[in-house]
Amino acid sequence: MAILTLHEAGHYLVARWYNVPTSWPYFIPAPTLIGTFGAIIRTPPAPTSSNVLFDIAAAGPVAGLIPAIIALIAGVHSSTVVSTIPPAGGGQL
Repeated sequence: MAILTLHEAGHYLVARWYNVPTSWPYFIPAPTLIGTFGAIIRTPPAPTSSNVLFDIAAAGPVAGLIPAIIALIAGVHSSTVVSTIPPAGGGQL
């Protein structure tokens, strides 16, 4: 939920940056243990500039990617590599 919230916040904040009127994110509920089916943000008048529309669309994935990369780096840094294949010849050269 946190990454989805950041994703939607990215869309929302960039839309507000360009003065595009938007609603708060509305999360679509799902059955238990699934969490959510996603979220929507309403923008009644669509932006007329394709550059503004691109920036608003790209802001969501970028905002979600940043914490995902941080979590990936933290996970790789805190893991240990374990070999499951025994060395050939008992490990002797």
